[in-house]
Amino acid sequence: MLPLLLLSVSVWSADRLQQGQERKRNPLSLTEQIELIFASIDAIDIVTPSGGDYGSSVVRSEEQRHEERLLQQPNRTVRRYSYDSPMEDACTPELSGQWDRFRSQWNENARTGAGYVVYGNLSALLAAGYECLFDPLGTYLLLLATATTTVARKQSVQEGQKEKEEDEQKEEKVEWPHEGPQQERQNERDQLLAVLRLIWSRQGAFRVFVQLHSTVLTYDPFASSPPWQENEEEEEEEVPDANKCPVDRQNPAHGVLIDMANGAPLPSVPWHNFHGLPVRVEVFRSVYSNPVTRGGATMTTVYRGADITARDVLQQYLNITVIHVPADADLFGDRMPNGSFTGAMGRLVRREVDVVFTGFFIKDYFTRDLEFTASVYSDAVCCLVRKARRIPEYLLPLYIFPADIWAMLVGLGVLCSVCWAALRATLQWVRTRAAGERLMAATTTTAGGWLSRRYRWAVLFNHSRTIRRASRGRQLLQIVIDTYILLLSAPYQRFTRAGAERLFLAGLLLVSLIFVSLYQSGLAAVFVNPLYGRDISSLAQLDESEMAIPVKYRGFLDDVFAVNYSTRMDSLRRRMVHLPVQESMLTRVARLGNIATVTRKSSLALDNAVYMATRQLHLIPECPRTYNLAYVLQRRSVFGECFNRVLLRMVGGGLVQHWIDRMRYEWTLRNWRVVQSMMESNFKVLTVLDMQFAFCVLTIGLSLALFAIAGELLNHHYS
Repeated sequence: MLPLLLLSVSVWSADRLQQGQERKRNPLSLTEQIELIFASIDAIDIVTPSGGDYGSSVVRSEEQRHEERLLQQPNRTVRRYSYDSPMEDACTPELSGQWDRFRSQWNENARTGAGYVVYGNLSALLAAGYECLFDPLGTYLLLLATATTTVARKQSVQEGQKEKEEDEQKEEKVEWPHEGPQQERQNERDQLLAVLRLIWSRQGAFRVFVQLHSTVLTYDPFASSPPWQENEEEEEEEVPDANKCPVDRQNPAHGVLIDMANGAPLPSVPWHNFHGLPVRVEVFRSVYSNPVTRGGATMTTVYRGADITARDVLQQYLNITVIHVPADADLFGDRMPNGSFTGAMGRLVRREVDVVFTGFFIKDYFTRDLEFTASVYSDAVCCLVRKARRIPEYLLPLYIFPADIWAMLVGLGVLCSVCWAALRATLQWVRTRAAGERLMAATTTTAGGWLSRRYRWAVLFNHSRTIRRASRGRQLLQIVIDTYILLLSAPYQRFTRAGAERLFLAGLLLVSLIFVSLYQSGLAAVFVNPLYGRDISSLAQLDESEMAIPVKYRGFLDDVFAVNYSTRMDSLRRRMVHLPVQESMLTRVARLGNIATVTRKSSLALDNAVYMATRQLHLIPECPRTYNLAYVLQRRSVFGECFNRVLLRMVGGGLVQHWIDRMRYEWTLRNWRVVQSMMESNFKVLTVLDMQFAFCVLTIGLSLALFAIAGELLNHHYS
């Protein structure tokens, strides 16, 4: 079995080698090259110029011939339309209604990866401003790019055949061709390579095929250049180009010109190995990307965080070279009144960067020139207000129990007073009825005597002489006073002699013992843990407070409160204002106190955790919105599929969340002093200042006693 397998492999290898040699000896014709380019494409547009620049008869004959060949494949759609050369830049939006219709017709099949057969000169198209029509997903074939007549085409074919015959006759003897035609062809190839590199750099399109004489050439940006080509390009003197983007992606070590006549495979995006292809990456300060300045001879700024770790892993896995593009002061960027964008979004729209490795909210940014990668994490947008003021120490004993507990204690005192009064009245009625009226009448002497009914009740209930002679209302008031004295566990001198009352008062003392113990333990707790006033805990309370909500970034105006969702959301949305100040908005809220602001919830656990640790700000638990965040690419970027594949593996494996947790732990280590101060705040040594409430109560009591004694002395002096 093994010899047969080896024999079949050797036969298959020999067949492939023979096919490759035959392909080198017999180059593909122009029609075969076109069929190879559009073999997997079912929708093809044939675009012809409407003017007479290239000769209508020539274009028509070539168009019919290629259209017949392209229609031979089943389930394929071929349509034809023409274009006019604009007077101004064709990429300028809303130039004219005719141009807008043509652009919409041109881009109709671009998102599905359609093919385009364009009759026209590539340099002329770029000069006319048609470079914006090249889409990264489209396949473009430009015919008649150099040979504009059939005569020139036939001459080029005859020259190619003549050179082929001369090479076959002189196989053993190497004879260099004439320097003139060879140098001219090399110049044409160099110019075409520069143009295709420009299209790749500015538009991200690499499936652009150009007819050059009898062959079709294309540019493969992912292939590595041969060593001799690198040396030649290094020796050439660089000439500054005014049309070149400042950060164009051009690396002599990558990108080669492919001749389709040799049967070379079509350019395609690599699966996981880009062979060090340079990729322009922008990173700026955000929650998961923090700048760190490194000292030394030259001060350099590097970034650390979960976003940077994801970028490094993706760089290592895909074997790309990261070219860091510095950010500006606009960071995320914003949409200007004229429709342009600033910041990172502006550079993506202008294709000055390939990807921004800083998390963006996945939402509508009012442009179709951006694309998001797979979502890497989520975050909520929450409102912040200043933490309520700390309760003064002289009022802390009143805040041990909440208001409802204090109200319950007052109500309990009233209820116990009523029960005590009812119990005493019942005892009097039972004892009076048991003794009998006759016995009471026989033993009763003058009112107030030692055998009178009032005297016997005073002895039973241990009344004082003043209470014994007082009215019934005064006696009821004394019961209420005694009830609260017992509830407060205060000293009680005249305990009753009635057994039923003693049982009732014993239960009252047990209840008093529980509440007094809770109060004493809470009294120590409020001095150890500072108490604050009531914070705003909902969006409804924030709406009732009528606070302004300034934000530093204009994007928050549309990101926080939903439009036409509820009257409360609309009211809060109207209070948001854009306030571009240098001061941190969180610092401003903590300093003023009469405004609120908006921030990401994750930032409160990292960059802005010091505000929460020091109790300067309060996070409203009710967050109005939650977003998924992703990195941003150019529209229809060729890197989208590769990046998403790697990012999804990171997210699915829990790596991104692990990196975020590690950032939080590193923040704890860096700010250990703040964390340690928070831990030490659980222990407090009580001082005289903490006991000032007791001294205040004592001072008030002594003052009232002094006024009472003075009043009695004055009354005794004048009576």
